[in-house]
Amino acid sequence: MRIVVDYHSSWRNSVLTGSNDEPIKKRNFKASSKSKEAVDVRNISNNTVLGVLCRLIGDQRKLYQAKDSEDFYFKDLDITFNEVENKTQTWNETAFLINKTENRPPQSGFLGVLDDNEPLFCSKYAYTLWSVLDYDLDSLLNFINDPQVTIKIDTVSPLKILDRIRYEISDMEKIGFISNSIALVEESIKKEIAKDKPRQKKIDELSDELNSLQNQSNDPKIIDFENKLKNAVNKLSNEFPNQQYFDRSNSIYPMSLYAGALYLMISEMSKEGIDTSDLVTKSGSIKGFSKRGFNGVRDFLNSLMGNKKKTTHTPYPLTKASGQLEITLDIDDAKAKELKRMIDDAGVSSFYLGKKGLAYVSDIRLR
Repeated sequence: MRIVVDYHSSWRNSVLTGSNDEPIKKRNFKASSKSKEAVDVRNISNNTVLGVLCRLIGDQRKLYQAKDSEDFYFKDLDITFNEVENKTQTWNETAFLINKTENRPPQSGFLGVLDDNEPLFCSKYAYTLWSVLDYDLDSLLNFINDPQVTIKIDTVSPLKILDRIRYEISDMEKIGFISNSIALVEESIKKEIAKDKPRQKKIDELSDELNSLQNQSNDPKIIDFENKLKNAVNKLSNEFPNQQYFDRSNSIYPMSLYAGALYLMISEMSKEGIDTSDLVTKSGSIKGFSKRGFNGVRDFLNSLMGNKKKTTHTPYPLTKASGQLEITLDIDDAKAKELKRMIDDAGVSSFYLGKKGLAYVSDIRLR
């Protein structure tokens, strides 16, 4: 019996240690961005062919599980294969791999134990820095517009910082200007009026909303807040010219203001001659924070807890191949018809050959 498989863009590299004859839990992710050339290139093997045959009859167990079982269909069968030479093409290209092994924490998690004397939280000026996150929005704007370094001595709790960010600051709505909201409502009214059949009820609702916004725009408290917000963003933009704080709708996320304020505090502390080396990295960044945002729990704490974060989005040179594979099984007619029926019943239209890519059966010959 002969089975012909056409395949396209099949990966030929192994990115895990060990072999397919052992559980995946015992295998580790080994792809490295340091690789300049395709490494551990594995051509089609007996295991590859057995995996394809198992897939075609609907056996979705891991190959090592299937081979160890008493009901392994292809046990003791004489199976050979060959790649059709004039139809095989191989090439190299770079792919960006994501490691999803168990020892790599998700974006919202971390692994390990924090050192009791971690300077970022336990040094003399740590509480002075992190106290910025305790400000309410109005106090935060006051600090940004007129930054003052007030030395505060207290215990810093990383979990308290995370709770403040995740459950309070991140839940705050975007901040915009009344004038932008007014412009949007005015535009909505114009669009409704321009319709072939404008809805008067909709126009009335929008008009009421417009009147409310216009009244708010004259509120001294709102005017004062918006002036402080505009000045604060201008201050941060001047301090960190490569950062964009407003989005396309001319609004800003509160987390951007808090993150910018942390760096502003570092800057002011340095101006006053305070040594901030315990609070920032060699490049001057605060772990887990950019100048306009929080990068996630993993980037914030994981490097402080044993640095168990594995490489993610690793640029890796892959060898890919397209071609045709002929699998020959030395079996009698009855066995061939049985196998053909099992393949038809499973109805597998396409599958991977090795790893990724596209493969499908193009022909089956019983003799």
